[in-house]
Amino acid sequence: MSRREKIRLEAQMTKKKKIRVGRIFILLLIIVMTLVIYKCDLISKAILIINPIIIDNIEVSVEKKEIELGESINIEKKIYPEDFSKSELVWHSTNNDIIEVIEGKATGKSVGKASVYLSDGETKSNELEIECLVSTQEVVIGNLVSELRLGDIYTLEASVLPENATYKELIYESSNTDIITVNDNGSLIANSIGTSTITIKDYKEKILQSFDIEVKKIPVESITLDDKEVTLGKGQTYIINSKVTPLEATYTDVEWKTSNKDVVKIENRQITATGTGTATITAVTDQGDKKATCTVKVKDTPPSNSKKYANGKYNIRTGASTDYKILATTSKYEEIELLQDSKNGWKKVRNSKGIVGYTLIKSNYYLDEKPVENVSSDLGANPEDIVTSYHIKGVPYLNQISLGYPTGCEAVSAAMLLKYKGYKVSAQNIIDNTKTGSKKYQGADGAWYGANPFEEFVGHPSKGLGKGSYGVFAKPIASAMNTYAGGKVKNISGCSENDLFAYVSKGNPVVVWCVKNAGNLKEGVTWKYEDGSGSFQELVGEHCAVLIGYDEDYVYLNDPSAGENVKQSKSKFILNWKKLYSQAIVVQ
Repeated sequence: MSRREKIRLEAQMTKKKKIRVGRIFILLLIIVMTLVIYKCDLISKAILIINPIIIDNIEVSVEKKEIELGESINIEKKIYPEDFSKSELVWHSTNNDIIEVIEGKATGKSVGKASVYLSDGETKSNELEIECLVSTQEVVIGNLVSELRLGDIYTLEASVLPENATYKELIYESSNTDIITVNDNGSLIANSIGTSTITIKDYKEKILQSFDIEVKKIPVESITLDDKEVTLGKGQTYIINSKVTPLEATYTDVEWKTSNKDVVKIENRQITATGTGTATITAVTDQGDKKATCTVKVKDTPPSNSKKYANGKYNIRTGASTDYKILATTSKYEEIELLQDSKNGWKKVRNSKGIVGYTLIKSNYYLDEKPVENVSSDLGANPEDIVTSYHIKGVPYLNQISLGYPTGCEAVSAAMLLKYKGYKVSAQNIIDNTKTGSKKYQGADGAWYGANPFEEFVGHPSKGLGKGSYGVFAKPIASAMNTYAGGKVKNISGCSENDLFAYVSKGNPVVVWCVKNAGNLKEGVTWKYEDGSGSFQELVGEHCAVLIGYDEDYVYLNDPSAGENVKQSKSKFILNWKKLYSQAIVVQ
């Protein structure tokens, strides 16, 4: 090998060694850099461990806060900041027996309320109150009806299913309150002819049931008169009574006709003998298909006034003899009506309470005129002082239907008057202090029995007419009112209409007995008092309200069933008020 060739080979070997050393250096450099990076990472992690990221806030939420017994719902959580270091989060419930929460799932264990929250021991989330309940699934009506008669008061007997439902309150609605109204207790009042839809909802207003009820008229089946034959003297008057069956008939107004006006005239049941002879009185129902007649014979005898006033106490009996049972005993100056002569000096009479019977009338038993008694003078309200019109403002209004007293108009009216006078009294207070007696009912013997409304409430104010309740008159109501008014309540029953308006003209509202919407009173059944002390002829349509104003043509009433400041015909009001024994109560 030449020297030149030897030098060239040595140079190639030197170059390869340099390349190999370079590669080794790069590899070592890579290893060193890797070790440095790894060490830095370890240091960084060590720093994080020494300085962890703390949770600032925890929020929890649910889609609904009411769950069924046994139902589970997921609870959503939000944690700030999201890259928190700790993970030791624990779910809590304030009452695990009611709401149990495991891994963010809440389960209803028993009925009640409990709060749930999430915590890491230092930071606590907001609390969520969750209620476990049993929802109402359906309502069952035990006495569901599809028809009512006009004027009916009917209470639905509703119960909810399941029986262990948490909230059993029901909401009742009527699609047409002009036809049917319904209160919170499910009491229906049939106001007019037609059909209304009744809807029942749960407390969340979920519809549970809906049904239609039709209000129908009640046809008259028959009409009868108390007397088939009456004998009068020329110039005498006589009140004849009609009775329509059934008592609840829709149209019970009666038109009276006479066959001979020269012999007798008739108006509002009062027969007037205008001449001698015989005439027939006919009572025709509103619908014209039912009739009843009475023969009236008029003799040429001196006229006498049928209206008298008792001059003392005497007995009214069931028949024209002392052998008959005593129905009532008159009080001094009580108004009596001489209806008809009987035999041996006995007369058929009607007293101020509507009781009809027989008494042996002597000349000194009665007075033609009642002694003047100014019942209003204690308030300085004399009849001569009456202004043409007057209206009392600010008398509070209460509704008997919404209060749950379908026949409690008297107690509700009394509460309105006392509230106006500044007494904190409710209708229930008056009811609690008013004696109640037996409802109207028909005994096994076919006769009717019941309490005495002059002394106690017939039935109970919370019951409807269809359940035998009737009402009560002034004496027991005035007594109940005095329980709260310290004797300042005055029963002025028997006063004149002038006295009545005199009170109002001096700013004193008056509780009065009247007829709703100035309708017509109908004579119903006569029932016997259970204690045997007498009997009472029912006046269907009896109502009570507060007289707050009047003018020449109208009176104005706070009517507990018809509304506030209700206007009625003045003449019709006075007529009905007198038929209801001129009953009135004031607070001095």
